[in-house]
Amino acid sequence: RNDDKFVLDSYTNYKKNNISFYQLCKSKLSESISDPLYDDKLGDYIISLAVPIIYNKTFYGFVGADISTLLLQEISDNHHSYNGNSKMTIISNNGYIAGKTNKPDDIGKTVKEVRASRNESTDDIDTFIANIQKDRKSTRLNSSHTDISRMPSSA
Repeated sequence: RNDDKFVLDSYTNYKKNNISFYQLCKSKLSESISDPLYDDKLGDYIISLAVPIIYNKTFYGFVGADISTLLLQEISDNHHSYNGNSKMTIISNNGYIAGKTNKPDDIGKTVKEVRASRNESTDDIDTFIANIQKDRKSTRLNSSHTDISRMPSSA
């Protein structure tokens, strides 16, 4: 999407750790959501979604879409649970921030990076991320209770 227009574009730089999203979908045979990736064309971070096309157990390709983290940031900024006393952080399966209430500069950084830059403890981050990856519905980071809404990820 570019302003108010949808744009159809072929894009050849769909890679994660030098593995193309095509190969990732083919090997996993399941949907994937990337960590926030910086897109040079857009000049912003995106989340890439990829869903394999499978018929009779044969992989034929994948359908993908990119979501600008600007949308996720807007959702985070407009989150008003608990009478406006809560904040939202959208975290990828690998611990990257995709949106955070009033903190758009944190997008694309890991939770561990952000906490370390603020001289906050990072002792429990690995356990926190492991709980997200294990599909736990709730976990704690320090003394803060965190509810998790899980989305499929890209391994």
